[in-house]
Amino acid sequence: MPYCGRVEPFLQDLLASRDDVRLVYRHYPLVDVHPHAYSAALALEAAGAAGLFWELHDRLFASQDALGRAALAGHAEALGLRAASVLRPASERWDPRVRDEFDSGVASGVEGTPALFVNGRRYEGRLTREGIEQAVEQALESDDGTRTGSPGVGHRRCPRLPAHGVRGGGRCCCCSRPWWRWPGSTAR
Repeated sequence: MPYCGRVEPFLQDLLASRDDVRLVYRHYPLVDVHPHAYSAALALEAAGAAGLFWELHDRLFASQDALGRAALAGHAEALGLRAASVLRPASERWDPRVRDEFDSGVASGVEGTPALFVNGRRYEGRLTREGIEQAVEQALESDDGTRTGSPGVGHRRCPRLPAHGVRGGGRCCCCSRPWWRWPGSTAR
């Protein structure tokens, strides 16, 4: 199983057990390693436009070995979407977003996946449930021991959160606005 698939259950458990954590998903398709990753990223964005980003995300992570054209079409149809809407050429309208997110990852020092950021800082620890939970706890504690905002991206990023690539609760780590009030954000 690809590394992202191994970490996904930890992230889902963390989200299910806490209301002060959110997950912001950014695309970083490694096409040299995963030949269908780019098409899958485009399909996710197309599904997101229909309000089904996380539903397709969960299906793709559950079957990471089947991300080809036929599989993407099948996943789309199972969610009630027209297969053509998540496949090329229709899905190519999402190319700028996927490329922007990839470029943002490169600029942030991402070299592979999964790449996790906790409260705007790159997580360098072991990719274990305990390691990730500890990083979140440390990020939530301020220097004086009081709770701070939820882990996430820095304030300069808040208005850029994707409409459908956010899962979980909490507030911005910088401005304390609830993430669902940021322009274009929606709750799941």
